Amino acid sequence: MVNAPSIFVVDDLRHFKDEILLSADEGSYFRMCRTSQSAVETLDKDRRHWDQFWFDHDLGMTPDGEVDDTMAVVDYLIFRERQGDPVSVGNYIIHSSNPAGVKNIALALSSIGRDCVIVDPSNFFFVPETETPASDIL
Repeated sequence: MVNAPSIFVVDDLRHFKDEILLSADEGSYFRMCRTSQSAVETLDKDRRHWDQFWFDHDLGMTPDGEVDDTMAVVDYLIFRERQGDPVSVGNYIIHSSNPAGVKNIALALSSIGRDCVIVDPSNFFFVPETETPASDIL
């Protein structure tokens, strides 16, 4: 029996397109984090292997009015790696529309020997017309 994939997504607005979700194996585990803080907290508590780890770069504003981005999550992954307690990830996938952010994520991951795939977010995600930043989704 093959295990269904576990997929971690850090993105403040996007949702996977229906056809992407429908193609996932039954029993797949999705974790969507809308802020860098919730992503770090989740990774600290949930020590499972993540088959896919998807990154957006720009994550909107925090409740305190600060700009949020995924680099705090990347920094956490690097910290865990250097502490000898790496987050187990099969594939890193960057789906940001911010070219500088994409480069920063890729360079940071390469500093710990991790490769990543860069994809066009429009191939996998959509932003609902009336979307406002949502809470995290299990």
